[in-house]
Amino acid sequence: MNNFFLYRFRDGSPARLLPWDADHSFWALDEPVDHRLDTNVLVRRVMEIPALRRLYLETLVSTARAITEAAAGDGPGWLEREAERLAALIAPAVAADPVSPFPFAEFEGNVLGLRGLLRTRPAYIECAARALLDVDAPQSCPLPSPVEIPAASPLTANTGEVERAMSGPPSESPSEPPSDR
Repeated sequence: MNNFFLYRFRDGSPARLLPWDADHSFWALDEPVDHRLDTNVLVRRVMEIPALRRLYLETLVSTARAITEAAAGDGPGWLEREAERLAALIAPAVAADPVSPFPFAEFEGNVLGLRGLLRTRPAYIECAARALLDVDAPQSCPLPSPVEIPAASPLTANTGEVERAMSGPPSESPSEPPSDR
């Protein structure tokens, strides 16, 4: 089994499933929300329980909404802001890496691509999850199309920033995700 951890709390609370996928988490705009859930015995059995399948799909809907919530008014959602913060944090080290197999411009292009995915994928996830939750909901979700995203700020790199980044923890704390309502 792969792509998830099963976390057992010390206090005896029910175990928590923590899905992850380091290489495909932000892979495709149109990946079905139930793609390959049937290939893992544990996940397949969980999805056969209507209440748990519903919880999974409702969680997808609320997560899609939460990650796109703007901080104040219009603007990027929480996950896009966090991706931008982390990209800016590591950009100097990426640019200064003497053995990097990729040019820095490719890193910058990937950051732009991630921004585009974070602006389009959540709406598709919400629509697709709702379609699986409710037979009366539209059963066809428009596929997201890539969007052209201008750079928010240049990911410039200088050696002073690299040295500061390597010398200790960042002074800025991670942005907080929106709280559950």
